[in-house]
Amino acid sequence: MSFGRIMRMALRYKLTFGASVVSALIVAVLWGANIGALYPVVEVVFQNQTMQQWVDKKIEVSRSSIAKKTAEFNRLNRRQALAAEKDNRRLQAEIAEIEGKLAVETKSLEGYELAKPYVDRYIPNDPF
Repeated sequence: MSFGRIMRMALRYKLTFGASVVSALIVAVLWGANIGALYPVVEVVFQNQTMQQWVDKKIEVSRSSIAKKTAEFNRLNRRQALAAEKDNRRLQAEIAEIEGKLAVETKSLEGYELAKPYVDRYIPNDPF
């Protein structure tokens, strides 16, 4: 059977077909959330760390990354001020890219810092 023929047959039952699509999307979202929530735990167990150590390491890495990106951003801004007109567009694109990465890293850091008190208070102090 061709895909078109199968779709014509399935669309005879529009409500059932729609409900199937919606439920498949809900299952996909739940699976994604499940894997996203479980990933840090699996990473911690395989590295034989505690969740507290993992969060502290992520905060440290984020802060380091933010410092590097900020230095790069400042360097590009200084170059843009001295650059010729033809180089200005390329530098603007690089600055925009760094700004985006900096925003993402800042949000990540905020999330880790928000989770840290809860991890320290409620999560056991061993990997298992």
